[in-house]
Amino acid sequence: MVLMDSKGCKIHASIRRTLVYRFQNQLTEGRVYQISFFGVCENGGEFRTTSHSYKINFQMHSSVRLMSSTSITGNPFSFMSLSDVVFKEPDTSFLIDVIGILTGSSGEQQFEKYGKMQKRITLEIEQEGVRVEAAFFGKYVDEIFGQLASGDMTNAVVVVQFAKIKPFKGKPSIQNVYGATQILFNPPIDEAASVRERFVENHGPDAQVISQLQDSGKLFVAEDFLKLHEGKTIEQIKDLVEKCVCVVLAVVKFIPDDNTWYYPACKCNKKVYPADDMYFCEACVRHVVTTIPKYKIRLRVMDSKDSTTFVLFDQEASNLLNKPCAKLVEKCQNVCCNLFSTLLSSNYSYFKVLMHVFVL
Repeated sequence: MVLMDSKGCKIHASIRRTLVYRFQNQLTEGRVYQISFFGVCENGGEFRTTSHSYKINFQMHSSVRLMSSTSITGNPFSFMSLSDVVFKEPDTSFLIDVIGILTGSSGEQQFEKYGKMQKRITLEIEQEGVRVEAAFFGKYVDEIFGQLASGDMTNAVVVVQFAKIKPFKGKPSIQNVYGATQILFNPPIDEAASVRERFVENHGPDAQVISQLQDSGKLFVAEDFLKLHEGKTIEQIKDLVEKCVCVVLAVVKFIPDDNTWYYPACKCNKKVYPADDMYFCEACVRHVVTTIPKYKIRLRVMDSKDSTTFVLFDQEASNLLNKPCAKLVEKCQNVCCNLFSTLLSSNYSYFKVLMHVFVL
């Protein structure tokens, strides 16, 4: 959640999975509450919804009281100009709000992700002569098509709230974040009227026709990834001093012959540890009896000059082997040999390894 007080100050708040049942019927978006007895921690990580230094964590004994006679009418948006998005290289760990005139739209585009076809639509918005493309996926596609078909979109103002900045085809673009991003067309706010007035002043009174963006047709996530990110050798990776995203071409030489190719996990997908004849999940802060096996496959790889070990975690390994970890645990007696045979028979002797690289 994002909470805003009467002064317009915003802070991120969250309820961990095991406490959702406790509060889900007490909170409604747009209403005012008095919240007491909560935890406070540092606001870090990716996709931060506010610039506040701290965030709120609800606890078992947190109190929520509806203030039905109180209203907060401040502006919920914190707009970043499109010129700042394009030219100032803002911190991409924060989600942003943008506003602009709709100047272009693509048709529905299809792309393959994890063996399934997904859909995407791209909008182009303009503000003060700067144009930026915004890509939306999944359920957002139907929502946008419904808006575009509902009325006249001439000089329509588009507001995108809680979006991420991501490079696409060598330049900054806007993308939705599932469960967070909101898209508004012609919202009744002062900023929308101001953006439209300046657009008409710059382009004249004639109506702006929405252009048809080039439809790239069937898109493939892996191909886009390879084009957008820099290729590195294993030797170059070892010399890195900061986090980066890159592409490595390497040969898989062998899979270590041990029993560390999977780990027991909680339903929240975090690793659990033996404790008191059960398992303990640090993320959920509770003991669990039933665990789910998750892949953690170590691959010894080599390029033309150097070698190292890469790790395939559950999502990537499941897609590669086309089999969930639980089934392989159940059926395979000599797992490492079977894994290696599967990789070879699937023509994966050469890997385009897509990975986040951390240097500790």
